[in-house]
Amino acid sequence: GAPAGFLAYTWNQPHISQFTQDDEDPVISWRDEEPEIYKKLAKNEVMMGKPEDFSDPIRKVLQGRGAKSILFAPVWIESYFWGGIGFDDCTNEREWEESDISTLRVAAASIGAFIMNKQGEEDLRRAKESADAANRAKGEFLAMMSHEIRTPMNAVLGFTDLLAQTKLDESQAEQLDIISRS
Repeated sequence: GAPAGFLAYTWNQPHISQFTQDDEDPVISWRDEEPEIYKKLAKNEVMMGKPEDFSDPIRKVLQGRGAKSILFAPVWIESYFWGGIGFDDCTNEREWEESDISTLRVAAASIGAFIMNKQGEEDLRRAKESADAANRAKGEFLAMMSHEIRTPMNAVLGFTDLLAQTKLDESQAEQLDIISRS
C-alpha cells in the first residue's frame, strides 16, 4: 500500500552488465525516505542528479549499480501520480539535455496511457461479465415465468374448451368466444 521504487535496469549498452531486480535490492519508499523527490514527482516535475545528490538509501543503491547520473520522470494515470520511469547513465556524470527529458516524459506518458487502457479493458471485461450474468438471470427468469404462466393458461384453455361443449345462452357464448380468442 505504500508507494515504493524498485530500482532496476531493463536495457543497457552492451559494455554495461545487465542488472535485474532481485530479492536483495532494497525497496525504497519515495514518500518516506525521499519526501522531497516524491513531492517533486507528484507535481509532475522530473528529478535528475548524481547519486551524491540523494539521501543514503537511494545513494547507496545508485552507487551500487554504478549510476553516475539519473533522470526520473513521473508516470500519471489521468490526474493521479502512479509512479515513474528513469534513465541512469552508468558511464558519465552528465547534464541531461532537453531531448532526454522530452523522450523520458513521452515514455512516461505512454506507460500511463497503456496502464489506463489496460484498466479500461479490465473494466470492460468485468462489465461484460456482469451483463452476461444479468442476461442469463433474465433468461432464467423468463423461462420460469413462461412455465408459471403456461401451466394455468393450459387449464384455462382446457376448461374453456370443455365449457364451449355445453349448452350456453347467447351472452355466455359471446363471452366464451372472447376468452378463446384472447
